[in-house]
Amino acid sequence: MKIYTVKLFLFFSLFIFLGCKKRNSVNVDQDKIYTDYQVFYDSNEGKTSAKAKFLYKNADGNALKLTGKSVVSFNDEQLSYNEKFNIYEKTFQGFVNTAKFKWMDKNKHSYSFDVKLFPLDFFYPDTLYKSIIYALKFAPPLQKSETLVLSVKPEGEGVPVIITASGEGDSLVYIYKDDLTPILSNTALLFVDRVNQYIPDEVTSAGGFITTTYRKSQLVYIK
Repeated sequence: MKIYTVKLFLFFSLFIFLGCKKRNSVNVDQDKIYTDYQVFYDSNEGKTSAKAKFLYKNADGNALKLTGKSVVSFNDEQLSYNEKFNIYEKTFQGFVNTAKFKWMDKNKHSYSFDVKLFPLDFFYPDTLYKSIIYALKFAPPLQKSETLVLSVKPEGEGVPVIITASGEGDSLVYIYKDDLTPILSNTALLFVDRVNQYIPDEVTSAGGFITTTYRKSQLVYIK
């Protein structure tokens, strides 16, 4: 388990889409297109978002806009292009626990793979005491390549705290004495993310990556 404090808190997500120089996919070698996918479920909002980004050669390459006959879909629904962030995205109502991504390049060669999100049952305390050690239970236990990320964001003064559990089969995340010392306010938002990251079954020679996240959150008191 690891604990971090950060000076600037961003809602936790291991999938970050940054704007960068853009090219049209039709103008590059299709086997050199790197794919980056995300599925994110927010249990408070009751919505699932699917996103895809295409880059030239690797994860740090130029962003690509799909052109020609190239398209990307999630459960057979085509994703829309977001010009500002150079991504393809679509939001669905409810929890989409199983799905399929499919990308077809300009040569009509298809890359597809199934996606599964594991649900998260987390037993929240209403109050967290800085002087107490907590072993907080969640279910089901972590699968291979999964991580449980607990983020505590103060509503007032202080800096956020992030704690993780990542062992296969783990079902507890620990908060030790003084872990919450950086939080100076009396209330905080507690985010719990079940994150899975892996390489999809079908990718080009450039590779690819997918991140799935199931999130729960609630307000807690800090004493």
